[in-house]
Amino acid sequence: MKVTFISLGLSTDAIGIRILSSILKSEGHQTQLIFLPTLKDMARRSMGGIYSYDESVINKMVSLCQESQLIGISLMTHHYSIAKLLTQQLKTHLTAPVIWGGIHPTAKPEECLETADLVCTGEGETSVPELVGRLASGRNIDDIPGIWLKLNGQLIANGVGPLAQDLDRLPFPDYSFVDHHMLVDDVLKPMTPENWYDHLCRFFPPFNCHPGQPPKPAYQILSARGCPFNCPFCGEAPLMGNKA
Repeated sequence: MKVTFISLGLSTDAIGIRILSSILKSEGHQTQLIFLPTLKDMARRSMGGIYSYDESVINKMVSLCQESQLIGISLMTHHYSIAKLLTQQLKTHLTAPVIWGGIHPTAKPEECLETADLVCTGEGETSVPELVGRLASGRNIDDIPGIWLKLNGQLIANGVGPLAQDLDRLPFPDYSFVDHHMLVDDVLKPMTPENWYDHLCRFFPPFNCHPGQPPKPAYQILSARGCPFNCPFCGEAPLMGNKA
């Protein structure tokens, strides 16, 4: 089964979909990663307007997703408007179900199901592979922990996905560049070490710039997950099963 994951953030670390890609590949599935970093959406948010990817970008994504049986979009709250529009545009041309994941779908799954076919709440390292396996074999998907959907107009709420207890058991994130694509100056291109390096130098150089020297790439890494506290105003609260 082929699954396409789309990341809307300016940062291309996207550790969630990269780990999911590695897990699904280890289980015999095919994955594709599409990164859509752009400053234009930030400008749109600052002015209260509506941003849409160029028609050529949408057409390219539709072409890339033609053989996908599932399309996943990872988003935060500030991506909601563009994720909604993008999903509507993709569903106009494609029949594959669209699943949303990330902190906003975890905090607002009912709202997200107004647009997406499925929502992954909480961490997806168990939920999403289970979903893909059942879709691939034609089995029922309405009782997977962490996967929300609507069935015959009724909300099927399956709580949050289980938290990963042993991070060492998870595979290394997928940095293979195999079937990876990235938005470069409003053109969706195959992602390569070269254009990724350029992207990192352009957008993430603040800690290693020196006068008279070219910028060096900066990259974000995570050495741990979560927080021991449970503040109700924080995005961690829904992950612990508490809706603020």
